[in-house]
Amino acid sequence: MGIDLHLGRAILGLRPEITASAPKSLMLGRQTLRIHKKRKRNKFNRAVAKAGYKFLVEDVAGEDLYAERFFEEIGLPDIDSMDNSDYENCTIVHDLNKPVPKKLHNKYDFILDGGTIEHVFDVPTAFENVHRMLKKGGVFLSYNGGNGWFGHGFYQFSPEIAWRHWGDYRGYEVLRCDAVSTYVDAWPVPIPDPKLKGRRAQIIIPGRYFLGFAVRKTGKRASGKIQQSDYVRRWDTTGAETG
Repeated sequence: MGIDLHLGRAILGLRPEITASAPKSLMLGRQTLRIHKKRKRNKFNRAVAKAGYKFLVEDVAGEDLYAERFFEEIGLPDIDSMDNSDYENCTIVHDLNKPVPKKLHNKYDFILDGGTIEHVFDVPTAFENVHRMLKKGGVFLSYNGGNGWFGHGFYQFSPEIAWRHWGDYRGYEVLRCDAVSTYVDAWPVPIPDPKLKGRRAQIIIPGRYFLGFAVRKTGKRASGKIQQSDYVRRWDTTGAETG
């Protein structure tokens, strides 16, 4: 797992939303900073400067490439990493298919999933773990395969995950939901809530792309229901016509 140009820019853009005075953070998987090619480095360095920081990617990507120094430079120095194995020297060894221990509940102001949950079979349990570990007001940023990643992990993800699971079911505020191409010159394509138009999100993006979304834990009462929005609209319309 690694932070590429697009995820790096997303983290920089989201940093002001992490408002705790001394934020505690968690990476799912120990992330590396993988911005090797000169053109990508130049684009990333411009994003760093635009965000108000004074470091270069060359300064924060050490020989081991792990991303802790990058997070330290953007004001997130207290960051844990969680993995199913300690082969990359993570700070917490835990299988996300299983509930996290209570000592991790309400611990983190920011959780980053940079392509980990797509490799976890029991996605509902993984999401429940994120929910339990995140503090009220905390932010969860997720980048996983959206399309073109056949065989990469167990799943590819739909924007309904952000809007229906996190927005409706959990009562979170959806800060952003994007389709993000892997092409270096691409920019995120915002995906509005499909429920607003009553039809499925449809986009045409060449090549592979990620589903990237960020949500904030609000403490609001959730609906407790998860249904795909266009089907709910059909059911409601049918009921109105036949009732």
